[in-house]
Amino acid sequence: MYKFSYYFDKRFFLPVVSGYEFITPTFAQTGLSNFFGNIGEVRTLYNSLFQLKGVKALSTLARFLTNSTIGIGGLFDPATHFGLKKQSEDFGQTLDYWGVGPGPYLVVPVLGPNSLRSAGGFAVDAGIHYAIVTVIDPFENVDNGTLITAGDINSGGHRHAAQ
Repeated sequence: MYKFSYYFDKRFFLPVVSGYEFITPTFAQTGLSNFFGNIGEVRTLYNSLFQLKGVKALSTLARFLTNSTIGIGGLFDPATHFGLKKQSEDFGQTLDYWGVGPGPYLVVPVLGPNSLRSAGGFAVDAGIHYAIVTVIDPFENVDNGTLITAGDINSGGHRHAAQ
């Protein structure tokens, strides 16, 4: 498993990252990183609530709202400049908070080593993300959640052939 992940990383991920870093200007890399970090605040928010950490949840909500508005959809990070520190919570930590032990150690292809608890937490977080994007449908674009996640919302989810 280790050898597979090593070669997958060496032959696929590293060349993709190198190509991305070569063709993407630094300011764009920072903006994209900020944007996806801002989306990640939602995971921290609901897991803080699941762990009954009200102050952390409020701080995370303030950070998300600040970066989503003043930070132009999360491309910029004014919340950090306002003293709202980035925090991280995931469902694996929530399970730990409620007393679930780590369980056996797993090595998952490409994702690497995890405990059963952290792998389960990753799966739950992915399911909640899927529910937010496709079931709750905050973008009012029913049945196109995967296109929204992929960034293809300009055409209403419909691909048009070149004229």
